[in-house]
Amino acid sequence: MSTLKNPLLKNAVESIQIGLEDYQDIDKDPRRKLSSTRNIYAGVLLLYKYKLQQLSQVNSNELLLKEHYTSKKDTKTEFNKLIEIGKGKTTVNVKQIKEYFESFKISIDTELLDSLREVRNNIEHYYTELKDNDVKEVITKAFHLIYQFCPYIEHEPDMLLGQDYWKIMLNVSKIYDEERQKCLENLKTVPWKYEQVRNSIKKLRCPNCYSELILAVDAHKKEDSDICCKACGKISTYQDMIGSSIANAINCYYEIATGGEEPQTGLCPMCFYDSYSLVEKRCLACHYHLGYEECKICYEKLTLDEIVFEGLCSYCAYQIETIRNE
Repeated sequence: MSTLKNPLLKNAVESIQIGLEDYQDIDKDPRRKLSSTRNIYAGVLLLYKYKLQQLSQVNSNELLLKEHYTSKKDTKTEFNKLIEIGKGKTTVNVKQIKEYFESFKISIDTELLDSLREVRNNIEHYYTELKDNDVKEVITKAFHLIYQFCPYIEHEPDMLLGQDYWKIMLNVSKIYDEERQKCLENLKTVPWKYEQVRNSIKKLRCPNCYSELILAVDAHKKEDSDICCKACGKISTYQDMIGSSIANAINCYYEIATGGEEPQTGLCPMCFYDSYSLVEKRCLACHYHLGYEECKICYEKLTLDEIVFEGLCSYCAYQIETIRNE
């Protein structure tokens, strides 16, 4: 049990420790895979929140830690200046953590954090299909995030978690990273037809078990090599692997949902994967090409959402449908 005095930091450390204990008991009880993932991910976020608690001003009710805030008069100042204070018990989300860290020039690997969150969410929803490598991936990503972040809270990671726990993370991450690197070296040698695919190989995943430990069966094949997963052992076609994961690899769905970015892929009318590229002007999975990029009537450039109108923009398609119905 941790002897740390700060309750938030203590919770963070103990969550990670319990998650690692769960990992060690997976052979006895496979259900531990889910609890291990939950605890380790939660522990990493609690470490981040501990730093925001440290950065919050005194008497601000932990402003930076809280998701919401309110204003009140500071009666200790001469003019009763309005100050912001934390409100409620709900703490900041991942997006807010990133924003605060950026403003305070605290450097974390946001891509790695997003990947960890994505793996955790996938495990949360499909835990009955969990493989040991899923949890190893979580431990490995958490290991790197913790190692990078500990200087900001002035702790050595092995002393913070305890040397036995840190050794577990170190051993798991070393083996996993070696396997991952072999897979990436294999994928880098593949003559990918599309630049978007080539630039996204680090984010491609097995369509069967969602593992990133994948490699090309024939890395020197000029086109559409089958993909083998080292985690589940299944072989997938190029189309199924690219079709199931390329959209998530290319698009940042959170940014799209909040209006920050436009999607770069859309639903392909031929293979029905979300893999039709606006950049490449064809489907990255099945290579289907629509044959037109602008409306056949008004010559406006077509968006991905207008693919279904077969060469018409949404306005012209609506006008034609209206005339037909009259």
